[in-house]
Amino acid sequence: MKFSGRTAALGLTLSLAVILSACNMPATGGGPTPLPVAATSTTLPEPTVEATNTASAPEPTTAATMPPQPAVTPIAHLTPGSDFDLTWVSMISTNLGWGIGGISGGADHILRTQDGGLTWRDVTPPQAADVGLAQAASAFFLDSQIGWVLFHPQEMLSGGSMPLIVWRTQDGGSSWNSSLPLALDLSGATAALPDLVFTDSQTGWIMLHLGAAGMHRYPVYLLRSDDGGLDWQTLIDPYNAAYLQSCPKSGWTFIESTGLVSIGSCPIDSAAIDWSSDSGLTWTEVRLPFSSTYSSLAGNAGCEAHSPILRSTTSWVVAMDCRTFDNPPQDLHFLYQTTDEGASWSIGEYPGGALYFLDSQNGWAFGKAIYRTMDGGGSWSAISNVTWNGQFSVVDLQNIWAIANSGTQYALVRSTNGGSSWAIIDAQIVQ
Repeated sequence: MKFSGRTAALGLTLSLAVILSACNMPATGGGPTPLPVAATSTTLPEPTVEATNTASAPEPTTAATMPPQPAVTPIAHLTPGSDFDLTWVSMISTNLGWGIGGISGGADHILRTQDGGLTWRDVTPPQAADVGLAQAASAFFLDSQIGWVLFHPQEMLSGGSMPLIVWRTQDGGSSWNSSLPLALDLSGATAALPDLVFTDSQTGWIMLHLGAAGMHRYPVYLLRSDDGGLDWQTLIDPYNAAYLQSCPKSGWTFIESTGLVSIGSCPIDSAAIDWSSDSGLTWTEVRLPFSSTYSSLAGNAGCEAHSPILRSTTSWVVAMDCRTFDNPPQDLHFLYQTTDEGASWSIGEYPGGALYFLDSQNGWAFGKAIYRTMDGGGSWSAISNVTWNGQFSVVDLQNIWAIANSGTQYALVRSTNGGSSWAIIDAQIVQ
């Protein structure tokens, strides 16, 4: 959907009442029946821990080695009052937040709000406008002032490529500094899709996904910066490295020197995670064990991990989805929690969807059916149903924003009651 001064509409002129018609359900009755989700607390035997490779850790190499590029024409900022799509949101407080969006078919823009999403100012860095490929943006924002942006191709590379530059702001987007173009070999890659994570104003990582390469190989680059994103070292090179090159990566996070990566769909019985204790230089694979109640799933289900969360360097949370090979198949969802670096796990059922925890007790399972826990995942309550897929940004127990997506249509929506109901925000571009 386009955001303008007009009343927002989704799909075939869907009104607010239609898109949010199922969003006001109470926690009991009328919605999907919650799974019996009393979490087990039995400590399981230590799972087998498999190192992906016993080779010695590679020496990191400097990625930013190319000379500066000549002056270019930057992406033009959106005109105040113009229609636009908001496709990603990251709220810092009830007023301050960041977004990514733009005009359909055009380059992504970096946007900032100071009024809870009602109005947005275009603060796009001076990224070159003409690079031969349509440009999307990935971003990470530490707070209302500090953030990083990396532009990349919107579609498959298809033989083309573009320079990859990391932009950093320390003043809310009023000014930007750029890294040198990252000197990465993208030959043979079908994609160049980056994710960014920073743990403080100086230390961050980029995982660059290069697309499927056959034989369950999904190669990635992993880069680290220790100076706020101006210089980057290549920790993992997909053409030579031993780590993280198999199966799609469904999520990742860092805290201090500990990293956690969840592994998506892959031809293994149980799901897996990879973890690092040395800031991403080396990684170890850990298979998520089945609980005794569901031991029959071994060999009879395809499973994948997702939504990894690091509460501390030793306390981890991750979700696992399984589909049985029965006819008809059965979908099962599990919540895994460990306090000893994966040596033992507490396993409980949960409703499925993207997992998010605000603190040790309060969390959500985000899907078209939205559930909430207030006891660390021991029990879940259905709080609303929605008709859209969403990308969610949680600020506190009550205030949640989401990009509601229905096909090619988008809307910015907000809940002020913890996800029980939602309202569309008619967002506008301002000077």
